[in-house]
Formats: sequence, C-alpha cells, structure tokens
Amino acid sequence: ETIAMEQFYKTAKNADILIVNSALTDHCDTLEELKGKSPMFQNMKAVRNGTVYITEDSLYQSSMELGDITDEMHRLIQGQDQDLIHFRKLQ
Repeated sequence: ETIAMEQFYKTAKNADILIVNSALTDHCDTLEELKGKSPMFQNMKAVRNGTVYITEDSLYQSSMELGDITDEMHRLIQGQDQDLIHFRKLQ
C-alpha cells in the first residue's frame, strides 16, 4: 500500500531513525541528495540528526539472510552501525 508524502511526513517527522527503501528512490548517496527529493525531508528529526539509513539494493534478494538483516537493524537502532551489509548510513 502506498501513502501520500504528506501522510508519510506526518507519521515519520519525529522519528529518531529513518530507513529509506532504496527501491523507492532514484539512487541516493547523501543526506543532501535525500533532501533534494522533497523539501519535507529537511524538517524531519532523523534527517536533522543524521540518523538516516538507506537499504542496499540487494536487501530484497536476501530473504535467506533475514536473521542477519534483523541483527543489523537491532545494531543500527542501538547506535552500533559499523560494518553493516544491508543498510548504509547517509552522510
């Protein structure tokens, strides 16, 4: 199901961490590129705090690695985001 950008912003504007689906963006390597996708991103707490991650393109072909993906999400949430394979922090 898709939601309008305004509803997404209303729901996610105060999130501590934002995980962006790389399949839904036209290649995004930096926070500045993400902000350029929509002005709404600029006012989001996670964007301001630099806690935005993007999924790697291979994430959706990695169903056999669900345990590793879940572990990475846990580490990401705990602030231990080094050596991630399925997620990349946007700088």
